[in-house]
Amino acid sequence: MRSLEATLRTGMFIAIGTMIYAGLRDDPKLLDLSLRAFIGTSFVCLIIAVLESTALPQLYWALRLKGWMSYPLKTALKGFSSLAVISIPLLGYAAWRTCGYWRHAAILTIIASAFLIWDTSNRAAIAGFLAMSVALTGSMFFGRGQRKYVLVSALCTAVLVAGVFVWLNMSRGFLSEVAPPADRLFPVWLVDFERQTIWEHTLKIADQAPWFGIGANTINFTPGANAPLPGNEQLHIIPAHPHNWVMEILAETGILGLSALLTTVISLAFHLLRRFRTSQSVGIFCAIAILIGYSVSGLFNFSYWSAWWQVSFLIGISMCLARHEEPAVRD
Repeated sequence: MRSLEATLRTGMFIAIGTMIYAGLRDDPKLLDLSLRAFIGTSFVCLIIAVLESTALPQLYWALRLKGWMSYPLKTALKGFSSLAVISIPLLGYAAWRTCGYWRHAAILTIIASAFLIWDTSNRAAIAGFLAMSVALTGSMFFGRGQRKYVLVSALCTAVLVAGVFVWLNMSRGFLSEVAPPADRLFPVWLVDFERQTIWEHTLKIADQAPWFGIGANTINFTPGANAPLPGNEQLHIIPAHPHNWVMEILAETGILGLSALLTTVISLAFHLLRRFRTSQSVGIFCAIAILIGYSVSGLFNFSYWSAWWQVSFLIGISMCLARHEEPAVRD
């Protein structure tokens, strides 16, 4: 029943996203209104989030009816900052389609989102943006963009990737000394040993049912999933999900399920790339960014079956694709 709920719910979300796309495609005024509403609500939410993470952590607890407490937030806003891989490209598209104070508000919201990612040390979101930068540079190259812009983008991307790797090594290098000894695929300063341990256990579960999997959205109910994680016994070896959608889908739906999903994602990426090559559309450009950011950051964070995560992706990409040929709106 849990698997049936997850799969039917996902299908329902896809249908809703399709209806949103169709409605916005046929009514450009509704799309403009939707983008302005998104700018406005995002602006307010980011102002609150930045205040909570810097000067007023009490505001976070008060809004959750916990009282006016100064207890540190720690990772409380990390999930919200992860949404930036979807919201920032959509805000960029909204800034292009709007003018005046709406555009200024969208740009300020993008800056606030970037600050929140940095303030929460959200490495999953950073990975999404690095992949997004590489993908957009490739899109510009295949989209017949001017060589000087492609070259500048490629150089900036290379510097950004190198800078992030240096920063991670310098700030997290000490973790190699405290992590339990083991043979790992990645250094712990790049991917923490907890995630790598979870992934290793997930692959063992996948071996139990390699073709069809153990059932969608059920991996945390498998025998031994609630065992303490070696080296960090405060966590379960499968806390709630594997923090990697590829491994999650492999274990829960098998090789056949993962092959189908990967085929869908790769086909969508090439479809968008072909459309961008012929149209040079800003909307499609932003849709590519959302697809890549969502897919790559999802290799390190939320469950694939997370409802709010799926809905955010589908609505974001639907809004970007709805009226990609339209110029900016003038108030």
